[in-house]
Amino acid sequence: MHIHYTFSLEDAQQHLININVQFKNLNKGRVDMILPAWRPGRYERANYAENIKDFKAESRARKLKFKKTERNTWTIDNCPEGEVNVSYKYFANTINAGSSYIDQDQLYVNPVNCCMHVAGEMSSKVTAELKVPAKYKSSGMLKVTKQKMKAKDLDDWYDSPFVSSASLIQHRFKSNGINFEIAVQGDVPYVKEQIESDFRKFIDVQMKAFKDCPVNRYTFLVQATPHRHYHGVEHEWGTTITLGPSRSLLNGSVYEDLLAVCSHELYHTWNVKYMRPKEMWPYDFTKENYHRAGYIIEGVTTYQGDLKLWQAGVMTDETFLKELKTHLDRHVANYGRMNLSVRESSFDTWIDGYGKSIPDRKVSIYTEGALISMLFDIAIMNKTRAKKSLDTVMTSLYDHCKEKGRGYAESDYLSRIYDIIPAEGKRIFKSYADKAVGYEREVYRALRSAGVKVKRIPIDKLASHFGIRTDSNSQPKIIGVHPQSEANKKGIRVGMQIIGLDGLAVEGDAEDLITRNELWLMAKEGKKLRPFDLKASKEMLYVQHELEFDTKKNALWRKWKKGVF
Repeated sequence: MHIHYTFSLEDAQQHLININVQFKNLNKGRVDMILPAWRPGRYERANYAENIKDFKAESRARKLKFKKTERNTWTIDNCPEGEVNVSYKYFANTINAGSSYIDQDQLYVNPVNCCMHVAGEMSSKVTAELKVPAKYKSSGMLKVTKQKMKAKDLDDWYDSPFVSSASLIQHRFKSNGINFEIAVQGDVPYVKEQIESDFRKFIDVQMKAFKDCPVNRYTFLVQATPHRHYHGVEHEWGTTITLGPSRSLLNGSVYEDLLAVCSHELYHTWNVKYMRPKEMWPYDFTKENYHRAGYIIEGVTTYQGDLKLWQAGVMTDETFLKELKTHLDRHVANYGRMNLSVRESSFDTWIDGYGKSIPDRKVSIYTEGALISMLFDIAIMNKTRAKKSLDTVMTSLYDHCKEKGRGYAESDYLSRIYDIIPAEGKRIFKSYADKAVGYEREVYRALRSAGVKVKRIPIDKLASHFGIRTDSNSQPKIIGVHPQSEANKKGIRVGMQIIGLDGLAVEGDAEDLITRNELWLMAKEGKKLRPFDLKASKEMLYVQHELEFDTKKNALWRKWKKGVF
């Protein structure tokens, strides 16, 4: 089957994309038009169907009757043979790396959000046409020629976002035989030389690690928002990124974020786009694709994305340590690590998504996966005197997938680690990846063996002495309660708001109001006010860390930074 999509902008001012789907029906009878139930890069169920309105179906100028049969399925019961046109409007008013958006200035489409297909026809060839103003320029994961695109099948199409606007910045260059494009939509003071110089550096290091690349073109599609934002999604032929504020895109921490997310997403070209867990090869967009390999697909990528920037000289020593500190701080702050392992948390992303679940229920596959990856990496370098590293493992897995097929078993990854560090590799996996446990002491030991000094320090009085973590609001909201704290035993809960301490109203000065080892705290929960008397713990409860490189010339971290490929 061949499916043709047409996108037009008649209702752009109302955030509505007009979409027409044309195909030739070969067999008279029931035809199901389906929207995907999830999207690549986000391993949770979505509800794209809620954005559909004005669904119509016709053939030879005759309207066809249809009915909704499932949440994301429209059924045409007596569909005739021949050309069929399905049209509808898709409400697109959210800009993030995985969404679609339209207004008077741009058309931004993630096809997996809004493009219906005929059930059972995932192998269909796809063409698409954009009916946009003549002044619009278009870029995306597929080549755009005269506002037209082609995809080899629906899997390819659903993995190929695009943007079209009059103000689109298009920056193209070639590196390592690959045609790269940086396409930026937004109010950005763009400096081509700065961007290209830094991008070439981390591209070179990633290519050096894997030896070759499975794609011959790659697009960094950036939606630069006026507000603070950070989000990236991997695709086979590139990445979509949402980042802001746009006017600070090339400065300070926002530029650091741009480099970090671009390096992370580029690494996904190998790790999850070309090779991925067999449970997701090929993708089944109609249902959850359960697996326990999140610590590989996202954890390894999170770790390697930053590591490759550091090895490329684009990330400073201080920034690399700051990223490691962030993962370590998040690990010790989340008591979900005592409830679900990172493997089981991988499975449960499909159940309760990526947002906050009930307190201390599960862990982040990004944070914990990065720490587990670092443990494997340092152990391999220590064992082999820095002749091998986690890059050795990932390159071998990539070569395996090129030869045997793109879907791999979890054991394919682990066996390559065990070949190098059999006892230590199995211990790390069984004790930390496959077990719900706090393993910060193991991380300290590994970092020290690599020449990184680790120090535990307090966060603030409320968190470290009374076991209550809060956000930064003037009347702070409680975001964590230490399970071994008196606060936990007395019923202080996540979601409560602290409005008073020791008889004084809290107005952004909670830390200054705590002057003794006993505390009277007034919390607001809904309409209720709840008072608590608390005593400080003799031991530090919540902690954070200071990390510092050892200055010794033979410290392992120097070879770690250089790269062991």
